[in-house]
Amino acid sequence: METLLLVLLAANAAPVHDIPRLDKIVVDGKPDAWGARGFRVHRMADRKGQTRPANDFAPAFRLGWSDEGLLVLVTVKDDTAIEAPDDGLWSRDGIEIFVAARRRSPQYYQLALAPGASPVQPELRKRLVDKRKDQSQQLACEAARTKTKDGYICEILLPWKNIGVEPKAGHVAAFQIYVNDYDKDETGNYQVVWHPYNQA
Repeated sequence: METLLLVLLAANAAPVHDIPRLDKIVVDGKPDAWGARGFRVHRMADRKGQTRPANDFAPAFRLGWSDEGLLVLVTVKDDTAIEAPDDGLWSRDGIEIFVAARRRSPQYYQLALAPGASPVQPELRKRLVDKRKDQSQQLACEAARTKTKDGYICEILLPWKNIGVEPKAGHVAAFQIYVNDYDKDETGNYQVVWHPYNQA
């Protein structure tokens, strides 16, 4: 199996994970083409290592890669959908992803994504925030969302050209993902992370 090595974006001493190559993936917001494939993270915790009850908020995700880019499939169980206006997609329910050519690379960017699971904000919205030193290549990504009975599924393609990488087995890229939850009647903003910043 051809694997690409993925490392934590921000930490000083990050683990490296083998991410499998996946072919025939169409970004449609559905997990069908993934089958049982992909590098899986079944449960995400906050920076203190804590989680909310699974019937309240339970994100999980899978990773793969292709010649086009890094593939991400995020499944979120959330009992209440509250999404932000256009000027702050990261401040309510949604997903934040950071990608770089390598750990501590000046070639990195952020994707903020609001899934459109809320009746008030019914469309998927995304914003790319360019933090790259070299911005000659315009940022792009593909994303699609499917609503489920208890949350949503987002499928994302993050092109290699965004970070100037030629994909090949054994290459080390950097990746970080946050999933945000907002509940008015509880603690407000809540965020789970993979990986959290190294606090040491």
